Amino acid sequence: MRANNRLPDISEQIKDVIEAIRSPLDSVAANAELILRENTNSKINNSAYDINVAVRELTRIRDDVKDLIGILLDDIELNEDEYDFEEAALFLRSKAEERTARKGTRLTVSIDKKLPARLYGDVDRITGILGRLLKCAVEAAGAGRLQFFAQNIAEKDDLVYLKFDVSYSGDSSLTTEFKSVLLIAQRLASQMGGKLTAEFGGSNKNKISMIIAQRKCSDERLEDKAHDFEYVAGNENAELDAQTILQTYDVAELKIFLNEAPAKADLAIHYLSIRDYRNCIRTFRSLSTQAEKIGAKTVTARVCELADEAKYGNYNQTMINMQEFSNYIQRFCNALRNGSEEAAADIGHAIIDNGNLIAVIDEINRNLSEYNMERVEELYFSLSQLNSDSDELMELLSKGEEELLNLDIPELKTTLMNIRQIIA
Repeated sequence: MRANNRLPDISEQIKDVIEAIRSPLDSVAANAELILRENTNSKINNSAYDINVAVRELTRIRDDVKDLIGILLDDIELNEDEYDFEEAALFLRSKAEERTARKGTRLTVSIDKKLPARLYGDVDRITGILGRLLKCAVEAAGAGRLQFFAQNIAEKDDLVYLKFDVSYSGDSSLTTEFKSVLLIAQRLASQMGGKLTAEFGGSNKNKISMIIAQRKCSDERLEDKAHDFEYVAGNENAELDAQTILQTYDVAELKIFLNEAPAKADLAIHYLSIRDYRNCIRTFRSLSTQAEKIGAKTVTARVCELADEAKYGNYNQTMINMQEFSNYIQRFCNALRNGSEEAAADIGHAIIDNGNLIAVIDEINRNLSEYNMERVEELYFSLSQLNSDSDELMELLSKGEEELLNLDIPELKTTLMNIRQIIA
């Protein structure tokens, strides 16, 4: 009994020790970053980069230890706040799309439209743990398949029981991180009035199911909202919209649109990703003007809607909508090129003004300094789509891509500096 009386004190001490790890980790990361910024020796810089990678991994492990200790001491705290389930579902879908795109995993996502639109619960815990389950499943699936389903399996009084299924083909063995995530997910599901089950039976039989109970805020359902939760690549109306434009158009204006529209759509996404709303909206206004000149009323209307969303809307949903719009623009422009040989002649790709290109390069460098390699890969992929008459520039872009794949950060920074000098 005496030991049990001391348990709360031990619990608090363990929490304090885990939290105390944060400061030295932050200090190591800050010093490594300072070395990278001020040192020119590539060998030292590579070591500093490796240190920061290790620090990020230690931070993740520390957070897992904190949650695992919480499980042992029965002391994981949950918040209960009202949240928008549509926003949470779109966030999880975007994470699944983002991770599977990088790994080449075939993805299927389905969100039950009968689910309530607003709920009470700890949305950060829910999206956090499901996001990590998706991450681990994608790593195990590789170039295989992954399915993510969310459905309403029961309702009782003011409670709704949500079921999330993550199924994947591929490696059924579990990494240390995957095991930790499963234990944490199991505990969270139990605390939220549900359960977690997992089956690992080989290449096509890996499935994790997490059931949780949440309180409803209202009777509004996802089907009452306009967003489509079935993941479908592209936009089937793009070709039809292009046919309307091709009936009457100005060749010179159409060439300008084909040259600049796809890149500007991607650039608007870039500005939104760094919360630069001013330049995001400014880029959309420019795109709207170009669309208006060729009579693309559908594009003009959608651009105006997205500009308003960037001003006032939910960030995660706006980002998804903008990515879908970027896919639409690509298909729309392809259909225009296919329908007009005259307009397609001598058309370049991703031709945008040098100031915007320099902004992208500067953003890549900023993310390199923060060791946000996922964002660096996304930005560099956008940059690598540039077509130029300069052989030197194209060679540098190819060289930088190779350096990024090899994580040769000092050399990549030098290459980016050379690209910037050519563009400037």
